[in-house]
Amino acid sequence: MPSASGWERSSPKAAPGDEITALPEHVDTWEGPAEAHKAYTNGGKYSLQCIGHHTKGRTHSSYGNVDWLREDAHPQVLWINPLDARKRGIKNYEEVYAFNDRGRIKSVAWVSPRIAPGVISVPQGSWLAPDAKGVDAGASVNTLTSWHPSPLGKGNAQHTTLVEVEKA
Repeated sequence: MPSASGWERSSPKAAPGDEITALPEHVDTWEGPAEAHKAYTNGGKYSLQCIGHHTKGRTHSSYGNVDWLREDAHPQVLWINPLDARKRGIKNYEEVYAFNDRGRIKSVAWVSPRIAPGVISVPQGSWLAPDAKGVDAGASVNTLTSWHPSPLGKGNAQHTTLVEVEKA
């Protein structure tokens, strides 16, 4: 039976955002909404929070190599709010780059009010496809995420990633 004996709650050495509280409470995390908002309102280097959502065409990366699912039924698109797209001169279905210090992906913009201003969303599970310059043409959100594990699950932190987007 699993046990929590090897787990540590927050220590004085815990990095900001890595606290695990005894009672449910809000804790600002690294590259989370608070840091994104600060960059967004003050013109920071990476002013958009990137989240990774599930898509109908894949289960994580399973079926990510099926051509007709990837290209026809459920293409890999980057969701961006009209306010953010307009600010960057991006129109619907234009090719764009999303990038940070960890990597760069190339995708197609889907401009929609269904994503909040200051946030982009890239579907999870796309396969890495780097070109000669290292740009991921597969638009895998993992290209942009940190190797810093989430505090509780010790997994990939898909929703704590700051990026910028520009026309390709």
